[in-house]
This record gives sequence, structure tokens and C-alpha cells, in this order.
Amino acid sequence: MSGSRAAVAYGLARDAHAVSRALDLDGDALRARASRRLRALLDAAARAPFHASRMRDAGLLRAHALPDSELSAALAALAPVTKRELRDAGPAAFDGGRISGSWFSSLSSGSSGEPFRVHYTPRAWATLKHLVKLRSRRAAGMRLTDRVAILDAVALEQEGVSPLERAGRVRRISVFRPAAQVAAALAAFRPDVIYALPSALLEVARAHDDGAPRGGARHIFTSGELLTAAARITIERSFGAKLSDVYGTSETKEIAWECSAGSRHVNADVVLAEILADDGSVAPAGAEGDIVVTLLVNSAMPLVRYRTGDRGAILAGDCSCGRASPLLGVVLGREVDVLELPDGSTRSPYSLTMLLERIPALVQYQVVQTERDVLRVTAIAARDADRDELSRSITDALRGDLPPDVRIEVVLADHLSRGARAKIRVVQPLAAAQ
Repeated sequence: MSGSRAAVAYGLARDAHAVSRALDLDGDALRARASRRLRALLDAAARAPFHASRMRDAGLLRAHALPDSELSAALAALAPVTKRELRDAGPAAFDGGRISGSWFSSLSSGSSGEPFRVHYTPRAWATLKHLVKLRSRRAAGMRLTDRVAILDAVALEQEGVSPLERAGRVRRISVFRPAAQVAAALAAFRPDVIYALPSALLEVARAHDDGAPRGGARHIFTSGELLTAAARITIERSFGAKLSDVYGTSETKEIAWECSAGSRHVNADVVLAEILADDGSVAPAGAEGDIVVTLLVNSAMPLVRYRTGDRGAILAGDCSCGRASPLLGVVLGREVDVLELPDGSTRSPYSLTMLLERIPALVQYQVVQTERDVLRVTAIAARDADRDELSRSITDALRGDLPPDVRIEVVLADHLSRGARAKIRVVQPLAAAQ
């Protein structure tokens, strides 16, 4: 076993109990743990030339001396940082200004047009890549003995090659296969749990309707795309499974997970999540804004007030499941997906999806701004839908929220176009569509 792998194994053994127990901490204990980790992170960030300059400008170089009551306000003085800024900073964004050979790394898919590699210490990798994911899955009812199917953007020749797959407990199925083949592979494997993008599961659900073998599961976990209410209903009905959605990014790993009560809980012991209003201030509870996160446990390449590019809200109140972690509202899609219209106004992706969500015959859709004054809606209809009526409903739903000079084109189709790692962007503005 290499030194890095051994360090991960040590981190798994050392931190498994504490990470698992964090779900049961009360609010005060959870905030205290986050504050301790934030101070340690800021100390590490001060050793990275890029972050040291940011922190000096914000007066944060002595954060370890601040009481908990002042730490949040001090952090808010630090300007948020973007993926592009960190990428351009190069080694200056790393602890000590260099990359260590013992670190692990993860490359984002570049779905926003900006591929980005983040580096992690072995202990942070053990926590974020393994322990945090494991605890939320177990809290949702997943068992260590479950058979797991993963619908993944892998080449066909990469199916079945990993050790876990050879042991028979995990099966990776390429989403580049025809949906009927994916359905047949799932039915043959008989998984207890399925991991997949919502769009991949919707394609399999349509294959079920067309006569493909229908294999179920006890639980489904989705992530990576906006999960609409209509998609959730269709997937759960087709597979006969409970669905839980997970929100995260390639850079931060899992930010929030959905509990049995249907709330998304922020992993507040490892991630500090903020919602920023358009003026840069911290938005009040329930208000939509930009999701900015601080990854509390990774000192290799500190992510301090990192702009995810997504929109969301921190909700007020408590979850009926009893856990004290903050609740993340619906993730509203990429910030870069905001549409700019001919009259100078803009539309959030969420404002469009909320209108389309009300149409029961609409199973899946994609909105593409092909011209500044043209929106093309590619729609997949329910099996028994009146297609002409569906087209009219889509046009009528959007027309009331758009300037009169915006033309709406509706195309009924069987498939939607995919992007990086087979993801489907529900809303694409003009710049992304060209």
C-alpha cells in the first residue's frame, strides 16, 4: 500500500466515529466544531500566498484570536473567490505554495466551461470522499451489504473492471448504452441501491414504458443535475423506490443531503454554506442568492468563500427528523444559466422551471436560448399526453413571464442533448448554446 493510500486508511479509521456522530450533534456543538475547523483552515490559508493576500486585505490574518461571536462577521469581510481566480493562481493557492506528492486530486467535469482540479490532503480525502457520503447514505437507510448499481459516464470497456465490481457488490453501467440495455442490465443485477443522474433514470423509465425489463430498487440517490418534482415522481413510480437527492460539487464533494423527511441538510461540520445577495451581503433565511461555501477540512488547497456558481437558499426553521444542521432550499441551477432578454431584463433558471413544473404531462424538458429573443423548449411528453395540448401549455406557461418580443419554440422529442459527463443542463443561455 502506498503512503498516500495508507494515510487515507488511517484517516478512515481515525475519523469514522466522529464523522458519523456529527449527524447527532445539537446546534451549539455543531457550530463549535465548525468554528474550530474554520480557525485551523484559515491558519492553513494564511500559508498559501494567494489566500494570504486576500486575508490581509480583509484583516483576517489573526483569525485564531477571534471569539466565535466575531468569526462569521470577520469571514464576511473576505471577498468570495471564483474557480477562475483559483485556477489562475496556480501553486499560490496551495498550502506552502506547492503541490505535495501525497495529496489526492479531483477534476471537475467542466459543465460550466471551466474544468478545474482541486487537491486534498489524504485525511480530507478520506472524510469528504468516503466518510461524509457513507454517513448520509446510512442515515437514509442504505446498508453496507447492499448491492449498488451506478449509472456512470464510462466507456463500455470500463464496465466491470473495478475490484468492487469483480466482487459482485457494485455494478457500473454506462449511460452511453441505449436506455433499454441499461434497463436490462439493472434488471439482471437486481440492485438494492441505484446512483445516477436524474436524466439517466428518466431515460430508463421511458424504456420501461416501452417494454424494457423493469428492475426495481429499494433506494435511489440522484445528484449532478437539477431534480424537478415531475422527474422525482416519474422515477419513483417507475423503479418502485424511494429517491433521495444529493447536492454537491466536484470541488467540495457533498454539500447537502436529503433526509427521510425530505429536507436537504448541509454537512455543516465539514462545509460552511452561505447565501449571498446580489450586493454581496449575506442573504436572510429563505432568500435566494449565490451559494458560497468554505470547505472546513481541507488544508491542501483551501476553498474559503468559494463561489459554486449555483443558486439556492438557507431555510429557516427545523427539520422534523430532529437533526440540527442548516437546511438548504432547492438548488436553483447554475448562476451562469441566467437568461438575458432583449428588453434588458434577466430570468433565473428557477423562474422558468417553476412555471414548467406545473404542467403534469411534461416529464422532462430543456430550455435553450438560441437567439436573444428566442427560447427553444425541447420537451418529453408523458406517454398518454395530448402533444398539441402540451405544446400550447408550455407556450402559455412561459408567455406570461417573458417580454412579448421573445419567441417560444416548442419541440417534442425523445431525448435531450447532453453535456460534460453526460449531464443535461436544464436551462442554457445564449452564450452556452452557441
